[in-house]
Amino acid sequence: MSSVRIRDVSVRDGRIAYEYDATPDVGRFLADDFVVEYDVDVSEVPAEILVVPLVANLCPVAWAVGADVYVPRADEAFLRALADVREGFETLHPGFARGGTVYAREIVDAGVGETTADVTDAGEGGNATDSASAMLFSGGVDSLTTYLRHRDEEPTLISVHGFDIPLDRDDRWDEREAELRAFGDSAGVDNRFVRLNMQSFLDLVQLNAHFGRYYDDNWITSVHHGLGLLGACAPLSVTEGFGTLYIAATHSAGFSHPWGSHPEIDDRVAWGDTAVEHDGYELTRQQKLYRIADHVREEDPDLRIRTCSDASGNCGRCEKCARTEVGLLLAGLDPADHGYEFDSASFDYIRGRFEAGDWHLGADERFMWRDIQSHVEVDGERVGVDGEREYSYEGAREFFAWLRDADVDALAARSTDADSTDSVRNRAVYAVARHAPYPVYSRLYSAVSSIGERLSG
Repeated sequence: MSSVRIRDVSVRDGRIAYEYDATPDVGRFLADDFVVEYDVDVSEVPAEILVVPLVANLCPVAWAVGADVYVPRADEAFLRALADVREGFETLHPGFARGGTVYAREIVDAGVGETTADVTDAGEGGNATDSASAMLFSGGVDSLTTYLRHRDEEPTLISVHGFDIPLDRDDRWDEREAELRAFGDSAGVDNRFVRLNMQSFLDLVQLNAHFGRYYDDNWITSVHHGLGLLGACAPLSVTEGFGTLYIAATHSAGFSHPWGSHPEIDDRVAWGDTAVEHDGYELTRQQKLYRIADHVREEDPDLRIRTCSDASGNCGRCEKCARTEVGLLLAGLDPADHGYEFDSASFDYIRGRFEAGDWHLGADERFMWRDIQSHVEVDGERVGVDGEREYSYEGAREFFAWLRDADVDALAARSTDADSTDSVRNRAVYAVARHAPYPVYSRLYSAVSSIGERLSG
């Protein structure tokens, strides 16, 4: 019987460590122990909430395999919410969702502290209260928009190290944390920071090898991160007293590909008296930039936007930086004023990278560039929203005229061709991971995982 059994949860100050046993069919997808750390003391958080971070990060893997998860003690609202979340998971990932149930020896209503009879995970989630709110915050376009939509609530900003920036890159994280703290200070709200070994806990080579044909990107972004990041916030709901937790939408309703953060998942998550809200799903990325631009013009002309995790600050060279720079221009802002190294030469650089196929354009990227295209108008020398924007940058009109008519799918095909050598190598690595007997693969893991660091996203 496929299963994962949590044997022990230990907490000291702000660090929680877990011990678990997994059957080999699940264990091959789990590469390390699970550890989460907070910048506040969580030692007084009830056991039924302390277990939430691990269970939330186990469940996507368990549901892909069809495994049950057993815990010593759990929150009733969380168990009931997981049944709804599992249904959402099955809706988003019909190709490989296999089900699985979370069981607990003791179940507690964490909202009132009463013990109930033993039940399985079924029913509706917990109830939100009128208490404080919090949000996952990276300083990027999505989370900035969510903050602006809810700033009257003065939400606590929760930022996670270990999602987009690996835990072994403290140099990158230290700069990011300083920026996030500066934003919180200027906004007059609290920051909280979480260290989560999500990437090393999961065997991403194995997961992408077995399930990658069902999604376009990688396991963490396409399947895992919504529930995993939200669950990591659970202990803070006790220490900080928030009843609503916001997670900013990445996409809008027109995006039809699998993604790890989605209303079908996030809006169903709950524990104790805390409920989650997937925020901004009705807005496209470009509409969010218009909202940010209004805020810049009205209140914060020096606002810095942070979208890049591959360099110190925004590198200005990657596809995501380019996408944000172009969107800022369309919103009437100068990217150079908001954290990007942008000048007239950037137009030729961006177009050249597209036409050379240097950037991978998956479903996520294609969707967002099409959104940008839908907002481009060219009228004589004026370029921008409805032809109303005029830019001082030489080459702007020509660039936007090209972008408006560019064939995004053809550009994406060029990137696929350029990646053909990598694709062959990826398939070879994945074949080893997928077909090797688990005892053999476990001995080879250290070698394979060094290759997999690049393949994981």
